[in-house]
Amino acid sequence: MLFWILQRSLDHALDGYTGLTPASFEQTLTAIDRVMRGLSRAKMQKQDADLIVREYKATAHLIRHACRRGLLALEPRPAKAAALRRELAEDLREIVREYKRLWQARNRPGGLQDSVARFNQAGRDYRQI
Repeated sequence: MLFWILQRSLDHALDGYTGLTPASFEQTLTAIDRVMRGLSRAKMQKQDADLIVREYKATAHLIRHACRRGLLALEPRPAKAAALRRELAEDLREIVREYKRLWQARNRPGGLQDSVARFNQAGRDYRQI
């Protein structure tokens, strides 16, 4: 579900899902934070352990973003929605910057722009203030 919230336009982000409430997204945010606290205690012995930690953090950041996007989709108050759009626009810029760094550390250069383009729709939604 969180994948589709990121992929679909904001107007259709929650299509097909019933019973979603702000509380359900807040609970998910809390669960993500709880799981990620354990990452600092990980004792990986791999050469790329630091990169793996960064990848997990980036994934958690992206999932948190999807939850906050879901909250935006449910927000009925225009002023609150506008503020959340601004916050999410900056948050997405941070996500994309780290995504590019991680991609370059782990993957071949080809395909990066196509992959980053998937974030563009979300970014366009945030400019509708």
